[in-house]
Amino acid sequence: MNPDSRVNLERVSILLLDSSALGMSILAQIFSGFGARNLYKCWTVAEAKSLLLENEVDLIVLNDEVAGEPGFEVVRWLRRLPRNTNSFASTILVSGHIKRAVVQRTRDCGANFLVSKPLSPRVMLERVLWVSREKRPFLETADYAGPDRRYHVAEGAENLGRRRTDLEQDVANAMTASGMTVTGTTDSRNTGA
Repeated sequence: MNPDSRVNLERVSILLLDSSALGMSILAQIFSGFGARNLYKCWTVAEAKSLLLENEVDLIVLNDEVAGEPGFEVVRWLRRLPRNTNSFASTILVSGHIKRAVVQRTRDCGANFLVSKPLSPRVMLERVLWVSREKRPFLETADYAGPDRRYHVAEGAENLGRRRTDLEQDVANAMTASGMTVTGTTDSRNTGA
């Protein structure tokens, strides 16, 4: 991503759920740095559920454990809400301990993505952009509700996107397509810097 590019999430409503003061502070700083003004900070699962029943959000970022309660269950509950637009909101789980079981629980609860701590603004931005442009269909079965867990590779795409500038251009295009403000340009020429 071009260091001169800027992302503006000013019109995006984001729910942050973390029971740790430090964790909440880091999440809030990252998203405030991207221009987010509509941040809902929840410290408990009950507070988050109440807020999700009364307010529409675009993105939910939550810890995998909140005050002793699994964040996975919040996502599972959310995906099963009848007639609620938040059921389809993009969700990113954050975890300090990425083990196989955590990855499986994230996938099976219906979350869009899992990000490991320590968090960096760049990684979080890449994941936010990824979930904003992904086109996986939403599935609902007897034991699962959420984005399709299968990943599809486009036919004939095995040698595409191998250069860093390809990724930068993809990120800039996704930001523009999703209504985010992009300032600066992506220059694919080698400037010798």
